[in-house]
Amino acid sequence: MAAAERLADAVDALKFAPPTTHIYNPLRYAWP
Repeated sequence: MAAAERLADAVDALKFAPPTTHIYNPLRYAWP
């Protein structure tokens, strides 16, 4: 579980340039 949490944190830290307006992180959305 700790590894999945670290991976979710790393994905949350990703930055995307325009025209990206919304980011979906399934590691957060599907987290129990």
